[in-house]
Amino acid sequence: MIHEVREFLKSKEKSKIFSYKNNKKNATMDFFVWSNLFSLLRYILFLIVRPLPIPPFYRWVYRLCGTKIGREVFFASDVLIDPFYPSLISIGDNCILGWGCRILAHEGYLRHFRLGRVKIGNNVVVGSFSTIRAGVTIGDNVIIAIGAVVDKDVPSNRVVGGIPEHEIKHITKIT
Repeated sequence: MIHEVREFLKSKEKSKIFSYKNNKKNATMDFFVWSNLFSLLRYILFLIVRPLPIPPFYRWVYRLCGTKIGREVFFASDVLIDPFYPSLISIGDNCILGWGCRILAHEGYLRHFRLGRVKIGNNVVVGSFSTIRAGVTIGDNVIIAIGAVVDKDVPSNRVVGGIPEHEIKHITKIT
């Protein structure tokens, strides 16, 4: 399975599901089959950074760990970028990531796990406590309402909200 994950990371595929075939009852119980020690150290670093209200420090740490972050991106406190696969996440210019939002690039299930690239366009506001799931692309000029769960692509110029997200409004620009 490690070989399959490495091949996916080198590819341009948007997302992929990996079957779990080991002896444990679920894929998350055998985390080290699809992770590594460096991922755990990065996770500890992200735990230290998350509560600090210092947005430039967030950007520096996340970029250092491989996340692609554009110019003028604001991180509120307690934002979680997937610590195990941060290089699968890209955030465009002039975005706001609200307090406690989560951006995931992997998801574990009982008999499989999924990896997916997350691309957030320019001029996007991600509301507090929202979750963006693995494999999602968000267009430019999008507002994601507080607490939304984004599990599919969002086209440009939209306001979305809910669990799962749905379009609330079409907009021409964010003011």
